[in-house]
Amino acid sequence: MSAIRSKAPIWHRLSEPSNPTVPRTPARRSEGRSLPRFFERIMTPQELREILGGIRFYDYEFYVHADSEFAYLQATYVEPDIVSGKRERQYTRKWRLSEHMTKSEFVQTAFKCCITSMEHRTREHFRYQGHAVFGPHFDVDALLDLCKSRAFDYRAAA
Repeated sequence: MSAIRSKAPIWHRLSEPSNPTVPRTPARRSEGRSLPRFFERIMTPQELREILGGIRFYDYEFYVHADSEFAYLQATYVEPDIVSGKRERQYTRKWRLSEHMTKSEFVQTAFKCCITSMEHRTREHFRYQGHAVFGPHFDVDALLDLCKSRAFDYRAAA
């Protein structure tokens, strides 16, 4: 793979956005390094590109990034930012890919990426009395304080 698009020096982008309004990073060699060891053990970058090309979910675009040891699946989509309201590219979490994965496992990981992303988006947009009470961005220590306060709402034993 002589020309893999690179997002940053350590990450190798195996696919690019199909949306022409999104700036593309310039094509360049992998800074003189060979492909990550990960690709010696699973599908080739071309095989991954072909699989990614067959995956469709709303306006999501899927990418595989790799460092020297592991590869990750990630998706992006465009919607208004939950804080600023400005329409911009959003990124899902990264899903580490197994060096032993099959094609089916790769596609299932993309599916899980979509499910988790939709749950995240639902938590951001669901409102109770105007507030995202199930939002995904609460500080874990603040949640711990809430738990310690024992502010529970449950039915008494019958």
